[in-house]
Amino acid sequence: QTDPRWKDYKHLIAPYELNACWSYPILNTQGNVIAVFGIYYKEERYPNEEEVWIIESCGAILKIILENRLSTEALQETTVLMEQGQELAGFGNWQWDIQNNVVTWSDVLYTIYGLDKKSFKATFEAYQELLHPDDRQRVYHTSRDALHMKKGVTFEERIIRPNGEVRYLRSWGRVKVSEAGIPVKMIGACLDITENKLAESQLQNLHHELEEHVKALEHYNAQLEDILWTQSHIVRAPLAR
Repeated sequence: QTDPRWKDYKHLIAPYELNACWSYPILNTQGNVIAVFGIYYKEERYPNEEEVWIIESCGAILKIILENRLSTEALQETTVLMEQGQELAGFGNWQWDIQNNVVTWSDVLYTIYGLDKKSFKATFEAYQELLHPDDRQRVYHTSRDALHMKKGVTFEERIIRPNGEVRYLRSWGRVKVSEAGIPVKMIGACLDITENKLAESQLQNLHHELEEHVKALEHYNAQLEDILWTQSHIVRAPLAR
């Protein structure tokens, strides 16, 4: 009733006959206030020692809960942004549980392959079947060498979508081993570079066409020079009597 900080809020608590209030701030690890405990009394009084101890204990627990929730929300936001970025860039990731032969793909990777996540069972063998026949053996040996050498790899591959469309991918892979040095997992990512490949092919075709035009022009110029040289000598030749 007398504190100036409650001047604009007294009418809110009047129906509840509250006559005292104290608050306890919840600080994060950086020392910033992230929440506040508000404690109200119907009589005019200060908190006793037991109440302060209870609130401090609850505050410590609440601090952990809130920071974990904020961290989870930040992680979820980061995940969403990462997924959106991957989708825009045509960039998907995967994991291969080698011992159980279970392959996990990101949603973007299913989109790149043109597959239904619910109906396609991802395994190494199923992945091999999606490769272009001319790339299948090379990619198989690349993966086998990576497991044998326990090292990362980078390679390009062609895949064939269910509708017959061929897509070009640049792939990366890294092997994880157990404490005994046995490969247990392989993680990696794929970037759809089809548009780049098509643009590169078009550029090469254009360059080839330009070279052909230049050769044709050089040949035409050579013929024209021969004709002009012949005509000039005919004009200069003396008339026969």
